[in-house]
Amino acid sequence: MLTSFGADPNGGPKAQKTPLQVAAANGNLDSLKLLLDNNAIVDLNGPNNGSALFSAVLNCQSNAVRYLLDKNSMPDQVALPRGGAKCKISPMLALFDRDRSQRCEGSSLNTVISALVQGNASFAVPAHDDCENQTAIMTALESKQDISVVEHLLSLKADPNQAGRDGSGELFKPFEYAFMQTSYLGAPLAEFSKIAKLLHSYKASVDATLDQAYTPLMMAAEYCESDLVKVLLGLNADPDKRNDDQKTAADLACSNSEENATVAENLKTLLRSQGKRA
Repeated sequence: MLTSFGADPNGGPKAQKTPLQVAAANGNLDSLKLLLDNNAIVDLNGPNNGSALFSAVLNCQSNAVRYLLDKNSMPDQVALPRGGAKCKISPMLALFDRDRSQRCEGSSLNTVISALVQGNASFAVPAHDDCENQTAIMTALESKQDISVVEHLLSLKADPNQAGRDGSGELFKPFEYAFMQTSYLGAPLAEFSKIAKLLHSYKASVDATLDQAYTPLMMAAEYCESDLVKVLLGLNADPDKRNDDQKTAADLACSNSEENATVAENLKTLLRSQGKRA
């Protein structure tokens, strides 16, 4: 027994990591078993914050994740990430943190997501202190994960309409956030089209409202973004919805743009042709 030689299975006061954290980060199941058999505390937070489960997750050690969860590690425990962030994250959200290992990509990442879900991990961290709700899908979108990761979250029943905070602390629904990246920040239309179609296929609301009850379609129409309007209409965005001023997307067409009257009229015609009045 380790303890019979005076060894502390939880590490000494000067250690930067607990023994469990080291074993978990390296996926060493034999060491994990030895330590836990000698009364190591499974969810003890180390000096660098986070428990062994966080260490396993951040290094995409899926077998260690499963083992720790089988040993009653709490799947939704929270800890502050490194780097001075104020909002606590769960192991699920830690998967999208910049501190994760470079090996944690694609299929390796998805395998750990599956292991956490099988251990009853949630896809969100509820609002706490001054931090709004955080979700795995929003965190994956903001950290620009491969679309296969977002699709995997959705296939495991992550809610495509649950709002989550972005890095600035604002709440967005996934479809709304993806739209804003293209409409406001200039992300490629093809990129939005791909993620929008995926979200829509999992029943994300295409008409999620923004400020003043604006839908993405209204916003795209107002700024005369014809190609973006066409993508949204292709996903069955509703051209008959009205904002707080009772205006439809057609009413708003090119009202915040310097496009000529012909372009504006063509866009209005397109929108009206798709509405109930058609």
